[in-house]
Amino acid sequence: MKHDQRPKQQPVQPKQTAVGQARSSSPLAGHSYAAGQALQSLQTGRTPVVRAQPEPSSLQRDAAALHAQHGPGLAQAALQACVPVTALAAVVLAEQHLLPPVVDARMPVRFEPYEFWLATGQWLVDSHKDQAAEYRALQDAQAVDPLAALQATRMGLAQVRGAEAQAAGYASAVEMHADLDADPGAQVRALGALVAADAALGDALRAEDWRTVAGLRAGPAAGALGYDDALAAFASSYQAFASGGDDDADAPKKKRR
Repeated sequence: MKHDQRPKQQPVQPKQTAVGQARSSSPLAGHSYAAGQALQSLQTGRTPVVRAQPEPSSLQRDAAALHAQHGPGLAQAALQACVPVTALAAVVLAEQHLLPPVVDARMPVRFEPYEFWLATGQWLVDSHKDQAAEYRALQDAQAVDPLAALQATRMGLAQVRGAEAQAAGYASAVEMHADLDADPGAQVRALGALVAADAALGDALRAEDWRTVAGLRAGPAAGALGYDDALAAFASSYQAFASGGDDDADAPKKKRR
């Protein structure tokens, strides 16, 4: 019997690209909202991860701004998704809190290099420094694979993932990006449609189970990021506005989990 002399297949590694540098193939690396960095810090005993919490003074300010700009749209989206408007607002506000600083009026985006690497095998540098850096990374990714680039990008006020486009009511990530970029109101409607299509997320929002919501939206880094605490704080801050026009405002509130 002849022995097979063919070399054993080696694990796939991130490819070198003209617009980025190869990095570790660890599943921790570059996961949603820097989960890799957060989990690696927790596991290796390096500098502890700081749970990013909104400042008390910013809670009411951010809630008031969201209500002024998108109050009716949020209420309608919450009604269609059958969840309290405070819960839907909490997701929007928490996502905005975790975004890199906004430097212009463009739709906020967050390019996820890990998700792009899973789809293409190529890792593109993304510092998450600010929105300008996010758009540079997205542009570089689109030069490699336009569809995969948008599928690996979170978009709009609620940071709906391009990979969630169909659940949000769009034919593709390309169509969703074009619509959300042209209409801020569509960014809220996309979240409502996504929640309506995701039974687990809808149930968690109705129960105000912030830990589960955080895990569904931010992945394994949710706890290190303080996402669950931010959701609870923002839901509470939006309550004053919800009581003025939310049909769910008088409904019994669930205990926070």
